[in-house]
Amino acid sequence: VTQPAYTTNGATWANGYSAVYHMGSSSGRTAIDSSANRFNATTTNMLDSAWMAGKVGNGLSFDGIDDLLDTGTYPSRLGIGGSHPRTVSVWAYTRKFNSGGIYETGNQGNFEFWVLRTYDTENMWRVNHYNGDMNFTYVAKTNWAYFTHWYDGSVIKVFADGDQLMVAGTNQLNTTDVYPFRFGQYVGLSARVDAIIDECRISTVARSTNWVWAEHLSMESENSLIRCDSVEESLAPSIRIGELQGLAAASVSFQADLISTGSAPTTVFVCWGE
Repeated sequence: VTQPAYTTNGATWANGYSAVYHMGSSSGRTAIDSSANRFNATTTNMLDSAWMAGKVGNGLSFDGIDDLLDTGTYPSRLGIGGSHPRTVSVWAYTRKFNSGGIYETGNQGNFEFWVLRTYDTENMWRVNHYNGDMNFTYVAKTNWAYFTHWYDGSVIKVFADGDQLMVAGTNQLNTTDVYPFRFGQYVGLSARVDAIIDECRISTVARSTNWVWAEHLSMESENSLIRCDSVEESLAPSIRIGELQGLAAASVSFQADLISTGSAPTTVFVCWGE
């Protein structure tokens, strides 16, 4: 079986990405980094059965007891050390809120940590920096959610499913090289996460809010208007796409605007079902 190009061609992820983990394996102990850096991660205490259906293809399931995925790569080498700008995003399907970490790196020192973890209250989350920590509520138990943890050198932002939830200013962030980037635990409380993790992307730039939104949308449900069909003339029609609402087995509501018909007569079709 030939692997798809995105898993082998590092150039696909050359635009500011230092590591990309699709979690697409079906066996073995390695989560491949699809960037050109090849910062592959290694599992601990995890069986082949931990590779299971994720948000996009396969994901990796953590049992909340002793599972760990360790990149062995420290913040400075990932390009997110010190006060360097960064964007870290990940899909998580969380089964239990027990303070377990989705990911962590840095150190338990003043502004030296970079952590996303569950809290001990259902649907509550925390980003830890070991000072200036931020708690937020987002309903995601036994549901997929796409989290983005962002820093531009002076401001920290947290997004969920493409929407900004929190923002806080700080110029004191100093992520250090004590713990490598790893998934599945929060060392501060020795807490392991009970969740499926998928599609983690680590960037050395602070992505625009539109980028964060578009990245989420590109992996979200396909039950939305996402393309125009074939265009016979040179100028394509322009459609502003809205969100689906009230999605059910036999009905749905949506809104979309035909901004321009381009240079060809245009008909809009809505297809329901397979």
